Order: sequence, then structure tokens, then C-alpha cells
Amino acid sequence: MGRKSKRLSKSIMMEELPYGRRVFDDGTEELFNRRYETIRRRGPGKSTVQVLQKFFYTDQNPPWEDDHVKSQCETALNIWRAE
Repeated sequence: MGRKSKRLSKSIMMEELPYGRRVFDDGTEELFNRRYETIRRRGPGKSTVQVLQKFFYTDQNPPWEDDHVKSQCETALNIWRAE
């Protein structure tokens, strides 16, 4: 049962925590999850020309295995929720 619970937790984190941030040429910013789906957006949102993409973690330090990374992802998401 413990393994199934861990997989569910990993699955939830892959969908709900940010994997990275994109910036577009009109100033729009997005947080995206591990599946590269947008989870938060701010700015005009009219551009499709991406100029920057940064990641919060790699496959070597995912948040479901690294509590420090998990905390950083949660903090980034909370900052965006507050704005």
C-alpha cells in the first residue's frame, strides 16, 4: 500500500507543482507542470513567442524525492497564487 500511495503522491506533484517557468516576448509568464501544461499565467497572454524557459528541478532531484525542491516549488506556486 505504501508504494501505491507514493505513486499517487508523485502523480499529484507532477500535475500540481511547477516544473518550470516560461516567459514570452510580450511579458507574459507561465508556470508549467511536469507534463508541460500551464498551471498559472500572468500578463497579457497574447504572445506565442517564447523567449525564456527555466526549470525548478531535473529528473535527478524531483520534488517527490527531494523535500527541499518540493518546498521551493510550493513557494513559487504560492507566490503566484498571491498575485
